[in-house]
Amino acid sequence: MPPEIFMSIIGALYLLLVAVLSYIWVSSERRNEKRLAEINERIEFISNSFTESLDKVYSEIRKVV
Repeated sequence: MPPEIFMSIIGALYLLLVAVLSYIWVSSERRNEKRLAEINERIEFISNSFTESLDKVYSEIRKVV
């Protein structure tokens, strides 16, 4: 087998490997972004709930005072 063909096959396999690894990396990044968005939504909900609870407590204290 001539070395040019051998090197072409090696190059093609290398490019295929890079393409597959890039696809895996991009898909995992998308999953991570989606998960982070869900976590941010939960944090925002908890924060809003806590703020509402504090407002209620503060208004009750103001009624007493």
